[in-house]
Amino acid sequence: RHICSDDTRLQRYVSGVLEYARRRGYDGVDVDWEFVLRRDRDAFRNLLTLLRTELDRWQPRGLLTLAIPGWRSRDYGYDVDAMNLDADQVNLMAYDMANQWNRYSGFDAPVHKPDYDSYDGLDIESGIGDWLDEGLSPEKTGLGIPFFGYYWRSVGAPGESARGSDTIYQ
Repeated sequence: RHICSDDTRLQRYVSGVLEYARRRGYDGVDVDWEFVLRRDRDAFRNLLTLLRTELDRWQPRGLLTLAIPGWRSRDYGYDVDAMNLDADQVNLMAYDMANQWNRYSGFDAPVHKPDYDSYDGLDIESGIGDWLDEGLSPEKTGLGIPFFGYYWRSVGAPGESARGSDTIYQ
């Protein structure tokens, strides 16, 4: 946040990142700023604007992609208008929507809200819906999915109480 709030430091940072990307043969950059809070909104916008300006100078034009949480929070400061304007693709991190912090065992990234009463987590469908309702362009929206899962010891099926159960990352 501090780098992105200071024009000189931001320019130096972006130049270094893009120089590295070009040297390695990348076609652009992916911004994975977890999590942009409301106080960071202007800094986030500054970063996107400068990256877009510099990537537009590449031949061929460089790509700017973003990774954002798979759910909305009023604490977030993601600037949806800037994302729609500057990003080529915005990928929702649709994983860790449920985990050991929930009171049940269940799927890490359910597409729809599971059909059991104990579910107190999130789901991909409502998470994407919240971002689209916020104005995120569906044409730029991608979905990041997990290539891992969780295993609950001492639990027999999704929806059972996970309290007292060990969660194992797989």
